Amino acid sequence: ADRGRKQHHKIINSTPLFCVDTLAAGMTSGNTSPARPWFRLTTPDPGLAELGAVKMWLYAVETRMRDVFSRSNLYRVLPSIYRDLGVYGTACMLAIEDDVDVVSFDHLEIGSYWLAQSSRKKIDVMYREFSMTVRQMVQEFGLDACSLSVKNLYRNGQMEQWRPVRHAIEPGEPGAKMAFRSVYWEVGSDKTALAVRGFNSSPILGARWTTSGEDIYGSSPGMAALGEAKSLQFKERRRAAALDKVIDPPLMGPTSLRNQKVSMLPGDITYVDVQSGMQGLKPVHDWRPDLNAMREDVLHSEDQLRTMFYVDLFLMMQNDQRSNITARE
Repeated sequence: ADRGRKQHHKIINSTPLFCVDTLAAGMTSGNTSPARPWFRLTTPDPGLAELGAVKMWLYAVETRMRDVFSRSNLYRVLPSIYRDLGVYGTACMLAIEDDVDVVSFDHLEIGSYWLAQSSRKKIDVMYREFSMTVRQMVQEFGLDACSLSVKNLYRNGQMEQWRPVRHAIEPGEPGAKMAFRSVYWEVGSDKTALAVRGFNSSPILGARWTTSGEDIYGSSPGMAALGEAKSLQFKERRRAAALDKVIDPPLMGPTSLRNQKVSMLPGDITYVDVQSGMQGLKPVHDWRPDLNAMREDVLHSEDQLRTMFYVDLFLMMQNDQRSNITARE
């Protein structure tokens, strides 16, 4: 429903967006950089991992995994995951088997899903509502599985009409063939389900920045920085208004100018007769705001936001060009 709607119309100072993007880029390059190996496989038994044949097998599997990740959309999805973590404290994506790329990763938009966790505090339940076009539904589930309304739209050539779809992933019943059950259904459909599928292991990758106790959804730097971000927008708006009044102040003048064109262009002239001591136009009030102090206040808020989002730390890591860094560093 909100496709095409302006998302940033209330943002005047873009420092919060810069901080979030820097955090996402820093976590991507620091944790899961596509330019270098960022994971290593081993065995529960340290002694077994030292055997030559085991090392060769682990290295071969690592290489294949990196190749699969590179060919998939993982590295396009991960920045969005880190961005959600930094702002909302919770992020979720699905790892689905793909006939072309082996595996495909689906980033779930924040606010479109609900999560639940097991007794071991692991995310194992996901419900979401999203939209698919008629063409996408037919491609994904087949025409026969779709509702009568979708079939009619498809046959009438209205392929790009959006339809609401719900999706649930949860542990299967005890003794079930698949450990996890995945069900898609169309909202308001005359059919029970679009598809019923299963997984041997959970495809839900639910990440939380930090949690406390029984919390399911996490907290984040963005939550701590929300007040400062709102304050920054207010300060920037007031500073811009003050600067505007200095450059283009409200004026007052004699009533004789009411029906006369008054030019504010440089080098132009407006003729006016002196009346009761009033000579032309002048500012309504003599106000000289301290723009430097207002700018310093804005800079203070920007620095606070950079600190809350660890911008200096991530920029230091990205700009470090040393080649003799030790493993401990």
